Parts: sequence; structure tokens; C-alpha cells
Amino acid sequence: MSIAAKQWLEEVLDLAGFAVGVENQSIDGQEWLTIDSQALTPGQVITLIGTDGAALDALQYLANEAFAGAAKPAIVVELDGYRQKRSTELKIIADRAAEHVRSTGTSYEMPPLSGAARRELHSFFEASGDYPDLTTTSRGLDADRRLVVELKSP
Repeated sequence: MSIAAKQWLEEVLDLAGFAVGVENQSIDGQEWLTIDSQALTPGQVITLIGTDGAALDALQYLANEAFAGAAKPAIVVELDGYRQKRSTELKIIADRAAEHVRSTGTSYEMPPLSGAARRELHSFFEASGDYPDLTTTSRGLDADRRLVVELKSP
């Protein structure tokens, strides 16, 4: 794991007024940087996560731009179990979309999602054995980018 990424995140948080530690560990081929929520007030946790995870997504994006790349594992920034909770929610969304596509035979376009959420959903469909008959694409631009789930062509 990149100690530099851990130190960078601690420094960014300190500069933002959050003097907290960060734990780093490797999980499933990804490098997780977990912010110590015990040192934060509930309000600070909410601020650092942001609306729909936007602040946490921004920190994660910057960490990946600075320290990850084609040859390095992706960095996941976690706080107070948010990523794990969100992953469970996204799995439910994926299952519902799959059910819709399979039962109707038509594609399913999800509402706009963050880049991190779309990537995670793409991964569910690609890596999971639950969806061998389905494929995903992204449609739209910027804040209106949406994930589309479709049946694979025969």
C-alpha cells in the first residue's frame, strides 16, 4: 500500500480542519484508506461524506488521480462504513435493474449516478456470476450520465 496516499489524505483532512488518522489496508485488490470516524463528531462525518457521498467521492477521485494508475490498484476512501453500506444499496439497485430487463426484455436506464457508483455497478455486472446474460453501458454527459442495463446480444 502506498504510505504516500495515506499521508496525503491525512494532510488534506488536517488542512480542512479534521485532525484524524487514516488506516490503510489492501482488500480484494483495492487499496482502502479508512478515515478514523471515532475522532469526528457526527456532524463532521456527515460533512466529510457529503450529499449522496459526493465529498467522499471527491476525496477518492483525487487520491486515485494522484496515486493510482494503470499499474496500481484503485484507492477506496472509506468513512464510517459508508462505502460498504452504499455497496449493499447498489447491489440491490443492480438486482432490481436485472429483474426488470429479464422480465420485460427491454433495457433499463438508471437515474443519474456518481462516477464511483456507476463504476461499481459496472463491476457488479461484469465480475458477478449473477448477470451473465446482461451488459451495461453509460449514456449521457457529466451530471446527467446514466447507466443502462441491457440483455446481451445472442
